[in-house]
Amino acid sequence: MEISVVIPTFERSAKLARCLDSLFAVKFPEGRHEILVTDDGSRDDTQAVLERARDESPVPMRCFRQENSGPAAARNLAALQADGERLLFLDDDVRASEELLSWHWRRGQAEGDEILAVLGTIEWCPDLEVTSFMHWLVAGGPQFNYGLIEDPEDVGFELFYTANVSLPRQVFVEAGGFDEGFPAAAGEDTELSYRLRDRLRLIYEPKALVWHDHRIERRPYRKRMVRVGQAAAWIARKHPELAPAIEKRVRGRGAGGLKSGLVSAALCFEVILPNRMRRKLYRSEVKEAFARGYRESGHRR
Repeated sequence: MEISVVIPTFERSAKLARCLDSLFAVKFPEGRHEILVTDDGSRDDTQAVLERARDESPVPMRCFRQENSGPAAARNLAALQADGERLLFLDDDVRASEELLSWHWRRGQAEGDEILAVLGTIEWCPDLEVTSFMHWLVAGGPQFNYGLIEDPEDVGFELFYTANVSLPRQVFVEAGGFDEGFPAAAGEDTELSYRLRDRLRLIYEPKALVWHDHRIERRPYRKRMVRVGQAAAWIARKHPELAPAIEKRVRGRGAGGLKSGLVSAALCFEVILPNRMRRKLYRSEVKEAFARGYRESGHRR
């Protein structure tokens, strides 16, 4: 078995069904990949969707279920029982392109003893209405920002996006998988990538494409960035050498008060603001939320 596709899911049954349908249409030699899905304690009809999908799947498909414990634990549960030489991590709200697996497998084969992880491309689904905030998120913002890549053959550990990334299973197992102790569903992918930085090289292959089937709103995303800040605090405690760089990002931010209130007030009129000002306010709001989460977790320098 060459590739095991690993997907954690939680109460997004309709998107999961579309994700699995896209994987069933992927072009890859027969008998050389499998699909593993962990249901992280969903209370909707996810189990029914998985039962139908397992019956219809043209490739081996295994499903697991756990009490709600977060995506790190869900990924670990499936990945540690995978048969593939390579693990391909996807989110349940992406749709796979036909050549996705082929490109991950092809680019993951390094010459000599070098070990490679492969980062694929994540684009918005063509049928989504992409808002100005969503445009900013992937073009200068913190979500799937491929513009940060200077060398596609040597990508920074912080861009290890588990919505579309693969690595050798053995390396993953030897590293102990994702840290399940994070306080929220954020940061565990970055932390794993940091631990693996000396054991493999992360490369970027734009042809390994998935489409992100998820509309992102500004206010809920602000709450997510608080959780990301909390995760950063966890990383700073676990890897103290990273603390100075993280604290540099939060210095002078996250205390709330007048500035934060003014940014939120200005964004009430975002539809009429010039693009440049709007992007600046988005960035300020996201950074404030990140810093607040970081400081609320006990870091107050």
